Amino acid sequence: MRALIAALSAAALVLVASCSSNDGADPRPRPTGSTREATPSSSPQKTAPVSAFAQVVAEYQPNLILLAADADTSCVTADDAAACQAAYGTFEGVAAQFMAEMLAVHSPSSSTYLGAPPGEVRTLVADTEELAGKASQMASAYQLATCPDPAACVQEKVFAQTAAAELLQKLGAWEPHM
Repeated sequence: MRALIAALSAAALVLVASCSSNDGADPRPRPTGSTREATPSSSPQKTAPVSAFAQVVAEYQPNLILLAADADTSCVTADDAAACQAAYGTFEGVAAQFMAEMLAVHSPSSSTYLGAPPGEVRTLVADTEELAGKASQMASAYQLATCPDPAACVQEKVFAQTAAAELLQKLGAWEPHM
């Protein structure tokens, strides 16, 4: 009986081994994944110089500072709501344009594409763009707010002022690169 079990086990082993063979195909191991993955990229990602981003900041920073100051002087009292909203409307447009130009430097679909931000300013670029977008959005929300009385839009005004101040502070972080 033991001999029979041993013979059947050996036969089963031979049968399993022959079923899993590659039927005369190339015995070398087959590569996993596509050959495209294994092929190195023909061109590494292009990197823009720090100066490209610093130049955009240098172009917009003075105007954004002046517009924020103008908005602040237009917002002295609650009775100045219309002038204050108009001033933040102007700030919104410039902040949005600034953000668009910063993005264009590293957006491959842009006609002004130069490459990705270099590692030394990658976070600064991302933070600057984020704060420019936030400042633009908050200024726009305040400009478009319906204020039945001058005190009705205080919260929107504070959000716009805070976002503008945060953007200006971040622009100051570019000084070592300019």
